[in-house]
Amino acid sequence: MLENFGANAPRPVLHKANAAQGDLTRTPAFHNRAVPDRKRRPTRAPASPARKDPVPAPSLAGTTAPSKPDAFQSPEAAVNFQMAQQATVEGKDDEAARLYRLAADQGHAAAQYNLARFYVNGRGGLPKDEREAARLYRLAADQGYAWAQYNLAAFYETGRGGLAKDEREAARLYGLSANQENNQAKRQLPGLGQ
Repeated sequence: MLENFGANAPRPVLHKANAAQGDLTRTPAFHNRAVPDRKRRPTRAPASPARKDPVPAPSLAGTTAPSKPDAFQSPEAAVNFQMAQQATVEGKDDEAARLYRLAADQGHAAAQYNLARFYVNGRGGLPKDEREAARLYRLAADQGYAWAQYNLAAFYETGRGGLAKDEREAARLYGLSANQENNQAKRQLPGLGQ
């Protein structure tokens, strides 16, 4: 009878967008109350010398890639991207393409990359269109997205997507991608004289 009283009372919870992860998280409304299932977080992060974040490889056999946190990315774009990834996992390619388009139009680099992959393969009710894929790869590559840099480099190397064959630009893009620990890009560089 007294189990939901005092210290055992249910905690009020607020929902807010987590811009770094693009998901909805539950946080305590009162920061002085501990959340039972979570460890306490330090109030100040310890200083670490030049941390290097690894760039993950695409999941789902190269059709989607995790979002890279971006300080200027809108929370709506991140939520649309996450919902698109879920739709892809569930096999709802038409819905995924629609959501990737929304996130891509909001400047989400990983969504631009994934939408480009959909255009390359003609998935989600989209026509096969390598020119549109190259445009989207360029948008994501300009934001520093390693897999978009890699695929755009492959387009330049082979002259696909309406791009003129340009091994110098391909080598530059492979180099940018390789600098982010993309092992596939690292393997391509020796073939281009790098």
